[in-house]
Order: sequence, then C-alpha cells, then structure tokens
Amino acid sequence: MTIVLPNWLHSILSILWIVFLIILYSYIVTKAFEIFKIKANQWLIGVVVFLALIGTQFILENHYRIFYLNESDIVIKGNGETVENATNKRLITTNKDSFVYIGGGIPFQDTMSYSFDTKDGQKHDVEILIYFHETDVETITKAFQVFKEVVEPYDNSLVYYFSSSSYYSEVVEEKFRDEVSHQIKKVKKDELTKEMMVEIVETFESQVLNEHEKKLFSIHLI
Repeated sequence: MTIVLPNWLHSILSILWIVFLIILYSYIVTKAFEIFKIKANQWLIGVVVFLALIGTQFILENHYRIFYLNESDIVIKGNGETVENATNKRLITTNKDSFVYIGGGIPFQDTMSYSFDTKDGQKHDVEILIYFHETDVETITKAFQVFKEVVEPYDNSLVYYFSSSSYYSEVVEEKFRDEVSHQIKKVKKDELTKEMMVEIVETFESQVLNEHEKKLFSIHLI
C-alpha cells in the first residue's frame, strides 16, 4: 500500500492517531488492573501506556516507511511504477522495494579532479566534467539495482535514496580511477598529450560504462 498526503494532513492524522492510542491503552490498562485487582495510580497507568505507545510505534515502523518529498524527487515502487510526488507532501508506503531518486530527472553538471602517476613517476592532474542527463524511470531503476548492491547500507537497512551523482561516486568513480591510472602509467609525463587523455576518457566511457550508465551521465575532459 502506498499513499501520498499533504504535510498538514499527515501532521493532523498523526496527532489524532496518538490521542486515539492513548485513550485506547488507558482504557485497556485500567480494565486489566481492575480484572487482576492490581492497585494502580495515574502514574503507573501513564508509564504502562507510554511503553505501549513506544512498542506500537516500533512495530509499525518495521512495516512502513515515510518519504519526505521534494518537487523534483522521483518515487519508484518495487514494480517499477512511478508514484505521484510533490513539494510539501509525504509518501507513506508498506512497499519495501520503494525508493526515492533524489533530484528527479533534472539535468546538471559537476567537475571532478584527480591526480595520477605517469610511467616516470611524475604527477599528472586530470579534471573532468560530468554531465548528468535527464533520464527515464527504467534507467533509474536499473541503476538503483546496481547501486544498492555496492553501497554500504545505512543504519543496517536497505538503501532507499540515491541520485545520479551518488551512483557515480559509489559505483563508477573507482573504476574510472583504476582504468585511467592504468593507462597513464604506460607513458611518460612529456609524452602524455591532451589528445591522448581525451582518447583515454572516451575509451573508458565507451568500453567500461554500461548502457544505463551512459544514459545517466557522460564524461568529458576539461
């Protein structure tokens, strides 16, 4: 089950839910004390009700998740269906395969700087420009399947949030470093031309990146 609620409505329902539970548990505890002829006071009843509320919340949180949405976020259910999302709304779901792609399909760009050793032990700095493309839900879903297998889980749970930039840093960046470093180590500093570097970067992009990664972003030498 997946529902989307405005923040104000979610806040009201949350308060009403807590009030309902307090009244319900207070009634149950009072009756239980009467049945078992336990001498009780308001303080003891309050403690039992409080513990019951904590336990209920703990159980419920193991069965659903709440996403706090931004307008550009894309929520995708386990079956690949895109869920409505918008600013000032919260998505509540019991679907454990749901995740949020941060930033939606909005294209943007970023620069990365690296330093590699050449064959003669000299340092060579490389700066790249990464264009993160607007892409489709199928590509995002495929990327997420790879991402969640690689990234370290947060709080011992599955990874529910990711973006094109986090996919690059967690999945692709290490492969980029290894491949470019391997190629640069084959030549001396004074032999390393810009044309050669362009070829190294383009070769990495064409031969190492898979199809959905190419749809997520492209890499260019600055």
